[in-house]
Amino acid sequence: VGAGAVVTKDVEPYTIVAGNPARMIKRRCKDLAYELDFKAFLA
Repeated sequence: VGAGAVVTKDVEPYTIVAGNPARMIKRRCKDLAYELDFKAFLA
C-alpha cells in the first residue's frame, strides 16, 4: 500500500496499490526471495 493511499475496498494478497482512492498498480510474485549480501559494498 503506497504512502497516503486511501483504501476503500479489500486488497488482494501480493497486490501493490496507491492513490486516492487506492488503485491497483502492480501484482507481486508470491515466490519473491530477498538475499542480503553487503560484501560487495564493503570490499
